[in-house]
Amino acid sequence: MNKLIILLTLILGLYLPSKSQNLKKFEVTTMPLSLIDIGQPHFRIGTKFFLSEKIALGTDIGIANDYLYYLNDAVSDYKYYSIRLEIDYSIIRTEQFNLYSGIEYYYYKRQNKLEHSYIELNDGELIIFDGADYLKLKEGLNLKLGLSIYIKNFFVDFYAGAGYRRKYVEYSYINNGTYSENHLGRFGYRNRIGFVQGFNISAGLKAGFRF
Repeated sequence: MNKLIILLTLILGLYLPSKSQNLKKFEVTTMPLSLIDIGQPHFRIGTKFFLSEKIALGTDIGIANDYLYYLNDAVSDYKYYSIRLEIDYSIIRTEQFNLYSGIEYYYYKRQNKLEHSYIELNDGELIIFDGADYLKLKEGLNLKLGLSIYIKNFFVDFYAGAGYRRKYVEYSYINNGTYSENHLGRFGYRNRIGFVQGFNISAGLKAGFRF
């Protein structure tokens, strides 16, 4: 039994590299689910280039404006952009699939105007306002594990990751701001200002073509 396992391992090890010699090196992806993102809908497009059979570099850009924001009438002048840079290592790569791990850096910036909303201060008090300009910056570093499944030149990519993230939130040009007690409760949605850092978990689905 052990000899059979060793033989199969050797055959697999010889077969996979020989098949990967002719694999295509360039991929273009998009993320359809980002268009219906609950917090900040946006359009994303990305590329991946294989430097070798195992190593690939990827970039991803996201953009949005008022035409894509449909969640809340209190939000206007919505602007969003993001950039993601990653390097991937293919654990197993064949003509049918690519199992990979990677490290990803991301940054995004969101700006919009808000009406009839609130700010939570660090001491728990609220400022309720009629209008304000909102700014949110976020960056982070994730370790990822992903699987691309190929159907000819079309493919879908499933990934999940975790890592460190830091965000900054700012409100300016506040109109008719008044202090109020905090009635959000433990599970309320919190619009905190300033820097916040912590642990981040991500997962997603991409679709694309390879060339």
